[in-house]
Amino acid sequence: MHAAETPVPAARIYVRYLLIAIGIVGTAFTIQTLFFDGVLKLHLAVVPAAVAVTTGLLLGPVSVLRQRLDRRVELFRTVADLAQEFIYVKLGDGHYQYASPSCEVVTGYRDAEFYATPNLLDNIILSADQPRWESHRSKMLKGHVPETLDVRIIRKDGSIAWLSHRCSVVYDRHHRVVALRATNLDVTRQKRYQDEINRLALYDPLTDLPNRRFLSLRIDEMIRSAAGSREHFGVLFLDLDRFQHINDTLGHSFGDQVLQAAAKRLRRLSEQEMFTCRFGGDEFVILTPRLIDVGSAQNYAAAILAQLQDPFQVGTERLYLSGSIGISIYPFDGEDADSLVRNADAAMYKSKRGQQGNVQFSSPELVRRAASFLSTENLLRKAIERDEFVIHYQPQVNLQTRRVIGVEALARWASPERGLVLPHGFIPVAEETGLIDKLGLLVFEKVCTDLRQWVGQGLAPRVAINISGRHFNHGELLAGLQEAVRVTGCDPSALELEITEHALVPDMDGAARRLQMLREYGVTIALDDFGTGYSSLAYLKRLPIDALKIDAAFVREVHKARTDRAIVEAIIALCRGLGIRVVAEGIEEPAQCALLVRLGCEEAQGHLFAKPMSGAALTELLRRHSARPNPSLGQLDVLQMNEHDRA
Repeated sequence: MHAAETPVPAARIYVRYLLIAIGIVGTAFTIQTLFFDGVLKLHLAVVPAAVAVTTGLLLGPVSVLRQRLDRRVELFRTVADLAQEFIYVKLGDGHYQYASPSCEVVTGYRDAEFYATPNLLDNIILSADQPRWESHRSKMLKGHVPETLDVRIIRKDGSIAWLSHRCSVVYDRHHRVVALRATNLDVTRQKRYQDEINRLALYDPLTDLPNRRFLSLRIDEMIRSAAGSREHFGVLFLDLDRFQHINDTLGHSFGDQVLQAAAKRLRRLSEQEMFTCRFGGDEFVILTPRLIDVGSAQNYAAAILAQLQDPFQVGTERLYLSGSIGISIYPFDGEDADSLVRNADAAMYKSKRGQQGNVQFSSPELVRRAASFLSTENLLRKAIERDEFVIHYQPQVNLQTRRVIGVEALARWASPERGLVLPHGFIPVAEETGLIDKLGLLVFEKVCTDLRQWVGQGLAPRVAINISGRHFNHGELLAGLQEAVRVTGCDPSALELEITEHALVPDMDGAARRLQMLREYGVTIALDDFGTGYSSLAYLKRLPIDALKIDAAFVREVHKARTDRAIVEAIIALCRGLGIRVVAEGIEEPAQCALLVRLGCEEAQGHLFAKPMSGAALTELLRRHSARPNPSLGQLDVLQMNEHDRA
């Protein structure tokens, strides 16, 4: 009977078997009459008739029950045969009473093979999972509650598959276990997805090294292992030298290939029982096993740097890498993962200030500096959001006329916690953390706003703005400047950007292109702090420079030291020949000023003329001088200006 067939009503089955019984009785009477003495004797038919009728009445219900059982079995098969899960019913002796056709999809074995081979599924469980399987099977045979178990099997083709096995027991009417019934679902794909998710949570996708989350877990594990003992281990923080230059010149995609090549070499350290992870960017952290002494940590650091010594061949490029390493040691430099990594990082920054390939150990001073850096960074982020910055201006004068011809804009951080902070107290942190871009845009907008107001009042000084090296090389300098000009409506030709020599060194050709774009936009360019860096004459020849600022270090002793005077005189003469304007910084004494005038220096700034002042004080100064027929900035003006600024 198929599941779709209509079952015969029970009443009809009863009638059928009664008619069969009556037929049997009639047949008995006929045989008696024909083959015996030809006389019908009713008393001889009573017993057969009773037996026949009773048999008919009994066979009717039995047939009904059999029909219902067959229908239920057919319904079960109809559902089970179409299920994606591999379903089976197995007796206690291992013989399969039922195995759904999906067994072939899940295991590779046909249902006929399951019927022919007792305990076939048990035999293909992966050996590594056999102990768990045997424990599960034993519990089920003892009548435990249904249980789900994930196990691996060896499919008929030899491949490994994961099964989610759900098993329960079948009892007889005496509550004895007579069989096991189970569903088995292939969850291999889900397991692979889960493994991939877990791996992404603990491994770096670019280098396939453990990531910083895995690092924290491993350090915690090593701390627990070392707890209560005198064992030590090291945390070595490695930073690749000049890696940013690779990204800038060859591109980030090429830089990623270099990181992968470096990671491949550093992975060899695992053979020396070291744990290597990519911390981020071009930074790696290596955990050493037990340390005997400080010298052992240095040996491990040397082994790390040795992995970088041979040249790297990436595509058609052949390049050399070096690294700087900072070391912290448990428990001296920290008793938790964060402290150990932070102190090793601080030590690495100290090594960066030394020679390439340098190794430094952590120290309390480094920890203090790192803590100060972090505190400044947090406050600086809030300061940018709250707009806690103000702009002060220092006048620049023409040395012949003493007229104010320009000003230099100087950012100040009006911190509620630290008071008025000068640039050296926050600019390095802003550059290191990438906040310099936002800060630069903020300064642009403030300066352009002030400049627009001065122009509206008939006061139009040239305003010079210092540009950070990182902002110049990696930030959206021109886009930020254009946005500030658009918002405020000021004239870009009144702006001069001051850029230091160090900002030009990493990429001279790129610097020349960026400077040319700025000049085409309308601003002028000044080379700041000339003489303190490389002071290459190639700058003056190749770069579009309008002005050159002689650093205060040469001006300070120019009237006393013959060498300083010779250098300043040579710079002035060279710039005069190239048509470049010269500005001397740091003028504090009249003798300095008098000598610079004799040497032909055109412009200067310094405390002799005016200290940096607020925008309001500068406005007053510009108004006072614009009202004079022959305005000049003298000592009396300085005193009046300083009094006004203090008020």
